[in-house]
Amino acid sequence: MLYINDSPGALIDVYNVNNDGTLSHKRRFANNIGNGNLEEGIPDGMKCDELGNIWVTGPGGIWVIDPDGKHLGIINFPENCHNLAWGNKDWKTLYVTGCTSLYSIQTKVKSHEEPFMV
Repeated sequence: MLYINDSPGALIDVYNVNNDGTLSHKRRFANNIGNGNLEEGIPDGMKCDELGNIWVTGPGGIWVIDPDGKHLGIINFPENCHNLAWGNKDWKTLYVTGCTSLYSIQTKVKSHEEPFMV
């Protein structure tokens, strides 16, 4: 799966990635992640957790969306967030960049596992 966010459109589309690297079956994964106004927060940084949930920046902080596109909730931050990444030995510390600060929070899930993580 390849997820692509459209910041001004305030949405995320998803594609299937075929064995030969081509893309197919484009569909809308999530929309109305704000209104596309940069000052209010937009979908920008985006990661996938071990359960297939998508974590994406948006109005109010980090939006968590399940694999079916259902909005599960928002982790609030005091300023707009721009990117995020899991780290530390257990990959359960979420680092979030804001406009002026770097935040870290512990999560119950870890990042989607990538080859460099093992």
